Amino acid sequence: MSEDHSNGVVGPAQPALTPLQTQYLAKILAQLAMSRASRGLSADTIAEWASLNDVGSLTTFGLPFSGEPAVPDKKLRTRTYAAPAQPPILRYLFRHFVLTFPGLQDAPHKYWTKIVQPMFDDAASRNLPGSKERSEVTKRRTVAIALTNYIGTVFFKGLHPYTSAPARPSRDLLQRIDDMFPPPQTEAVGGFFVAIVKIDLVRRKPKPKPQAEGTEGHEDADADTATEEPAKRVQTEQYLLCTRPGDGEQEVFVYRDYSTFQKFDKDLADTGLDKPALPGPGASGFPSKESLQLYLRALLAFLAHDPESPVSFKLKSFLLGFALALPAEKRRTLLERVQADEGRLAGAHAAWAAAGATVADMRAGWAVFVGGLLAGDGLDASFALLKDHASIYALPLQYRRAAQWASAYTAYALHYLFVAAPNANEAFFLLQLLHHFFPYALARQLLKIANPAAMIKAFMALLFGEPLGAKSVFSRVFAGIEGRHAKAHRRQIARYRTLVADSAVCDRLRAFVHAGRAEQEKVREKSRTDEVDLVVSILVRAGLSEAQEEDVLECYHAFQDGVAAGDPTLLEADGAVEDSASGLQATKFKWLKRLLRLESLSRGNREGLRIWEGTFETFFRETVALYYPVISAVSKASNLSARLGDLQKFLDDMVRVVLGKDRSPRQFVQLAQRHEQSLYYFLHEIHANGKGLTVPLIEWLRKGLDLMSGGIRTAGEKPISVNLEALLATSPAIAPKVLAEIDATANYIMWNKARYELSLRAAVLGADASAPAPAPGAPLAHSAPGPQPQPHGGHVDVDGLLRALMEGAGQDVSARLAGASAFGMVDWGYFYDPQVVDTPTDTVLEGEEPPRGDGDDGASVAPSTTGTTAAASRRAAPAPRHGETSAFIKPPLLMETRKLLEAYYAQIGPALDGAADAEQWAGKIKSASKK
Repeated sequence: MSEDHSNGVVGPAQPALTPLQTQYLAKILAQLAMSRASRGLSADTIAEWASLNDVGSLTTFGLPFSGEPAVPDKKLRTRTYAAPAQPPILRYLFRHFVLTFPGLQDAPHKYWTKIVQPMFDDAASRNLPGSKERSEVTKRRTVAIALTNYIGTVFFKGLHPYTSAPARPSRDLLQRIDDMFPPPQTEAVGGFFVAIVKIDLVRRKPKPKPQAEGTEGHEDADADTATEEPAKRVQTEQYLLCTRPGDGEQEVFVYRDYSTFQKFDKDLADTGLDKPALPGPGASGFPSKESLQLYLRALLAFLAHDPESPVSFKLKSFLLGFALALPAEKRRTLLERVQADEGRLAGAHAAWAAAGATVADMRAGWAVFVGGLLAGDGLDASFALLKDHASIYALPLQYRRAAQWASAYTAYALHYLFVAAPNANEAFFLLQLLHHFFPYALARQLLKIANPAAMIKAFMALLFGEPLGAKSVFSRVFAGIEGRHAKAHRRQIARYRTLVADSAVCDRLRAFVHAGRAEQEKVREKSRTDEVDLVVSILVRAGLSEAQEEDVLECYHAFQDGVAAGDPTLLEADGAVEDSASGLQATKFKWLKRLLRLESLSRGNREGLRIWEGTFETFFRETVALYYPVISAVSKASNLSARLGDLQKFLDDMVRVVLGKDRSPRQFVQLAQRHEQSLYYFLHEIHANGKGLTVPLIEWLRKGLDLMSGGIRTAGEKPISVNLEALLATSPAIAPKVLAEIDATANYIMWNKARYELSLRAAVLGADASAPAPAPGAPLAHSAPGPQPQPHGGHVDVDGLLRALMEGAGQDVSARLAGASAFGMVDWGYFYDPQVVDTPTDTVLEGEEPPRGDGDDGASVAPSTTGTTAAASRRAAPAPRHGETSAFIKPPLLMETRKLLEAYYAQIGPALDGAADAEQWAGKIKSASKK
């Protein structure tokens, strides 16, 4: 074992990591560092995004910020706040990217000290409620997770050595995806051709029950037999099999029910045969004929390999035994049906394979495009094409394919934002409100005759002006909306206080919501340490009577037992369910959680309104003012009136899609395709006619690409590196567990990419990706889950295909357990701190049933946690489906990898601080003295 030096850190090197482990360990550490939820009770713990919740956090960033906190509220300014921590990653990224962003790079010093810094300190001083007490992933948290996902990726690529080895579906897996809709059997295998013609409902007389031993000849038995009612016929599903045992041979037709298939499969399994899995029952209670047909065709390979083996004999007996005697006309009709089915299989396979080829071309085009950008010459070449081609459809084929990939990715992002995200309903309502009331016709006419910059100045003055010190129009509208919310919250709070019927308990919850951050963090830390719900930590050993504490604990355990037993009423959004199957105590604990949530929302809305009126409105107005020169230049380069019309058409179209019956990703992909030319032409106008308008943006993009390709460099121009082997050597006991988590992460990402492949093929086909799965148990390489896709439309069940694919690869496809994901409703943020929403008992939704991703209406399941009872069972309970990638892909927990963060910061921290110090602010501070 050798020693290795990295940024001044010396440690014994571990065995070499694989390229895949190197990439994902480096990436996960960067994302974990940025996403740590809070500093907890330790002042030495670094938390990147959470540090922005500290008053004075921007003072650690250096110029252009002031060295003193800038709390604008006089009452809050007098409070004592903990010293802020310096987040090295955000500090460097701010100096490297934000201070150099076009428009912001020319912002005056007072913009940062009088506008930006007071806004951050204003929000931090008000201690806004977090995700735990609100029992949801807040919008602030969702934004932080999204930024971590993208910015963390950029940051880790700047740490050397970086070797790209992404987890992707293998060629073999992509071929198996092609075979999910297989071609017809065009030639005999082992001399046999087999097909399942149809499923018939056949009435059969049940088999007589065997008599018990010793009853023969007894009179009592004879009397029972004499009085027994005639057995009723039972209706069963019978599969009509058609087998041609050889060239020129006549087809043989037999009936087989599913129980016979199961017995046959068991007989084969007893021989130790490595056979395909027998498809399981679908939603109808039995497998589709297509999936069983593929199962039989896969078994024909054994006939070709060894026609005289016992396995071949069993298969021949199954296919040919007890043949039906059918008239010639009936046989001809059935054979015509088989031929028609084979023709449909051929068309479906061709369409599915063609969609796969299209997706592969798009992916390859995007890979070449990104490779060119990182190589150094791709950025200039791309902007040259943008200038020379007014139509996106006229781009060279390679760039056109890259644009198609980007368009599809944007479509999926829009689908998540307005359909599948935790706050999708709220985001869409706000968009719809702004879109509905914006005066497009008037604005378009004014853009034709007036200076756009002057018009926007007038518009901003109208909305945000404060005549005679009164509130602005926008503030009054915002206050009116929040006032209605506050009234509704007060009404709901009064309702739940009445239901709980214990004012002392309710007051304790309210007191926690209004407590200071340090006191709240002590309670949260207690909740994490004791592994109990936050409500329990607030109420137990907090001054209540012994009887009240006992009642809280009994209600808590009843609630957990109910969740573990799968009681859906305990996780429903609304309703005071007093007749819950779990009893009144479990329901009472739900009321307590609901009350804490409502108190937090009420306070959060009040503080949010104060932040808006105090600092955010000014920040918004002044930031727009910075871009008045850019807006004026854009208006000279582009027809803004026409482009505003394009935006209106796009938003009209998107509103129709979101409000439509089919809100699958397919619809958003088609939406993006309909409007991609409008956006492209706008960018073309600006670049072609802007007379250097896009040069600052190009240079800023080049700065980011240089970071990813050349690394983050210190003042001495030396790339910052991280020694992952030495990092693992700091905690050798957990190193194997860390690598196991990294392997699980790579597996998770790979299967998500496989699902995206399936979903994108469905979108390319123009198929409905939300159709129900008819055969979720189909075998991997030979599965056909139900209705086949057609070249110009059809139904594709993405999750059903994914389940079959994973099942055949030996993956666990049991309905997911939310306990495998500590991230509640945004499990794509698998890297996020589990302190956010870490148990299903912490998740109680508000309002109506939210839209579901990919049109999936199935519910996932989540295990209950036992809190103080370590030996309690982990049974499944329904949980929300917001933001889930799939019900079958289980995210990693990364609990061991988190333990490396302190050593990670020890490696990169000093060098990163040096790199940030080298990025000096280019602005000037005006002297306050008069000359």
